[in-house]
Amino acid sequence: MTGAGRQSVRARGFALPMVLLVAMVGTIAVSAMLTRYGSQNRSVHRHTQRYVEHHMQRGVQEVVGAWLESMHDGPLAEVIGPDGLALVVDFEGGRRMEVFLRDGQGRLLTRLDGASARERQTIEAALVELAATVGAGEMEGYTRSAGPVKLSVAAVPGPVLRAILVSGGVSGRTADRIVGEVVARRERGPITYQEVFKLLDSPGSPVEGRAGIAAMLTDSPSLWLVETRVVQGPRGRVVARYAGLIEVETRRGGRGGAQASFKPTGPFLTWEVLDVD
Repeated sequence: MTGAGRQSVRARGFALPMVLLVAMVGTIAVSAMLTRYGSQNRSVHRHTQRYVEHHMQRGVQEVVGAWLESMHDGPLAEVIGPDGLALVVDFEGGRRMEVFLRDGQGRLLTRLDGASARERQTIEAALVELAATVGAGEMEGYTRSAGPVKLSVAAVPGPVLRAILVSGGVSGRTADRIVGEVVARRERGPITYQEVFKLLDSPGSPVEGRAGIAAMLTDSPSLWLVETRVVQGPRGRVVARYAGLIEVETRRGGRGGAQASFKPTGPFLTWEVLDVD
């Protein structure tokens, strides 16, 4: 096989259309050519590097987005490995693209345009509590700007869950205990919405606040984080990292609220360049 056909695709259950590989190979080839040209002059190199990075980012985003669309409601068990790795594409010249899929619905939503009055009240109180717990400077790691209001019980960080509990009237001591039990339970395997709700039925958790807390939780996440890494050389040096949130249709299946399918409903809701360190 010649040309683009020498690229190797390794996916868990789904094949990447060859036309996408051709597009990606073309992007990488242009990037390499422009980088060599840019080295002749420092100023030209800076402009060239920005051009290369822009087109590399667009190429990765388009390839990953098209691959997600090609899944056609496929089973998650065949797509995602234990570490979240879902796709590997090997290119000529020792460059490799790795795509990871992870539950992206654990962080607290900050844009409340579509939230109900009850949801808005709960989230606003939770944001205040969260800032008091982790500090204003750390809020970015616990919040998101897009996606559903509900939080995935499988992915919600301890401080975010505690903030939701306290905003619903749960005492601080009880909230700490519930968070500890949820974290311990997740270490043993998938946790369900019902299991978390049962933990609310305890002293220190007011009955009137339970419905509001329960309405904020789900074990059927529809928001996923897609992380893409571009790796160079035999030592696997990461030269670029990107991440985006995508909303999907899901179907319940199996035990523990496991999701049986993955069908994107549209383009990326967010997209950002990550540090490679």
